[in-house]
Amino acid sequence: MSNSKNAISEIKKLMVQFGFLAEEPVYQSFKVEDDTIIEAEKLAIGNKVFKINELFERVVLEDGAYTIPNSYNFEVADGTISLVEEIFTNAKLKDGTEIKVRGAGLENGSKVFINSDGTELPIPDGSHELEDGTKIETKDGEIISIINVSDEEKGPGEETESPAEEGSEEPSPIDEATNKEQSKSKDQHFDEMYDMMKEFVTKCSQKMNDIEGSYSALKAEFEAFKKEPAAKPIGNGKTESFNKQEDENASLLDARVARIMKLRNK
Repeated sequence: MSNSKNAISEIKKLMVQFGFLAEEPVYQSFKVEDDTIIEAEKLAIGNKVFKINELFERVVLEDGAYTIPNSYNFEVADGTISLVEEIFTNAKLKDGTEIKVRGAGLENGSKVFINSDGTELPIPDGSHELEDGTKIETKDGEIISIINVSDEEKGPGEETESPAEEGSEEPSPIDEATNKEQSKSKDQHFDEMYDMMKEFVTKCSQKMNDIEGSYSALKAEFEAFKKEPAAKPIGNGKTESFNKQEDENASLLDARVARIMKLRNK
């Protein structure tokens, strides 16, 4: 993945984290036989499948049968994968043992499985010779080197192919078109990255303005609250009533004492 695609992916993650963008499903990319780029969450029955058109837009893939070279055959109906078949090449070792090679032929990196009592197992590490004399070297169940019969028949000084000198051929129209398409794709990625950065910064700025506005309003309310005069203390009706009753009782007692003293003097 290019640096621009990585940057776009990171910006999207930030926007999802800040709540500016809904999280999108993660798509895997594949290339079919006619070099069309297709995308799906997983190449499995029932999943939606899309293609990337000339404007680099993701659109629904047309119904039909497709092949991903050396990998899968699959069919599409109503924009959904309806059939998936992994591509294998059947072969036999020199001793007659049946093997299956993932893909349409022998290639470095291809997985190889051996049929052992009806069970498919990764082929053991080592050198193996096929019925036609081709030898393959395998490690961890994968082909790491291939020696064809024709290569063994040639002398040590003979070259299989005569390499072309660098710069001896002019680029073909197809190469030029590919370079232009790659340049256009690169510009498209940078434009997308710039637009997303701009949108991200704008939304962050808006969110900060909202926070500052809320803070200013809260501060103003607090300042206004501090300037309000203190409330007068609320009288305790029960206490005042009790004190008044106590004063009346004291006056009545004084009056009775005075009357008794007057009678006594008489």
